[in-house]
Amino acid sequence: MGFEKLTAFSKKVSDLADKPNQQLTAGELKAYFDSSPEEVRVYLNKLIDELKASTASQEIGVSQFSSNPADLQGTLEWLKEQIDFTMLGQVPDGSITPLKLSTDAKNATNISASVSGLTGDNVQQILTNLFQYANNGKTDIAGVIGSPATSGETFAQLKTHIQNSKNTLATNLTNKGQVSSGTESLTSLVGKVANVNTGKRFASGSVTVNNNDKFTVNGLSFKPSYVLVYSGGEFIAMGPKNSITSESVFKVDPTTFYNGVFTTTSDGFNIQISNLPLTNYVANWIAYE
Repeated sequence: MGFEKLTAFSKKVSDLADKPNQQLTAGELKAYFDSSPEEVRVYLNKLIDELKASTASQEIGVSQFSSNPADLQGTLEWLKEQIDFTMLGQVPDGSITPLKLSTDAKNATNISASVSGLTGDNVQQILTNLFQYANNGKTDIAGVIGSPATSGETFAQLKTHIQNSKNTLATNLTNKGQVSSGTESLTSLVGKVANVNTGKRFASGSVTVNNNDKFTVNGLSFKPSYVLVYSGGEFIAMGPKNSITSESVFKVDPTTFYNGVFTTTSDGFNIQISNLPLTNYVANWIAYE
């Protein structure tokens, strides 16, 4: 098994640009800020599971004060073996009872011990520091969760707060059209926030038209329902919603209209105009979802 250290975060705030909102979407920026707390949560939950495992004692080191092994599990088994072979007077059941132990032996501060990763040279200090270590973990997790979580709650209660927040987030996402479940990972739920539709999208650009009657725009992140095209201050075309096969509006002066075809695709649009008196011109366009 082995206990691993959390040596670094995969994403650091210091690595962001001075104006990250110019490079990242709001959802991406939120996910960036949430990544480090999420890594802490995952790490602590993993550490807790490892400490609760029946094999954890095999990974906890102890000082070798005699011929005992260097791990806690081995030392406990070694101590039992030593006790089994020890006779303290005529003990009817062959065991050592608390009454047979000296007062000093029953005081945790007088029992020497050493546990790898924890400070202290006796059982009392180690237990105190172990409690503080776990309590610090709860304080950190409660701080990330925020109200109503508190550091005085158990890990199980803190887990419930996290799950409740995930359930609420999943419900809100579903209501916004992003089907979600509280059983998904937090990273998955947060990632869906960026997909929530916050309104109609639009895009604009320009294209040099070498062929005087046709040009195509694609690669948009949406299907346009309305497009305006102009060049040099002159209105050229506009296309209504849905696919148009004829009689779209095209003109380059106040009185002349030209027949043509205006069609939309899943990520762009096509314009073809018959006999348009323009060559090698720059067509500026604005497309709306």
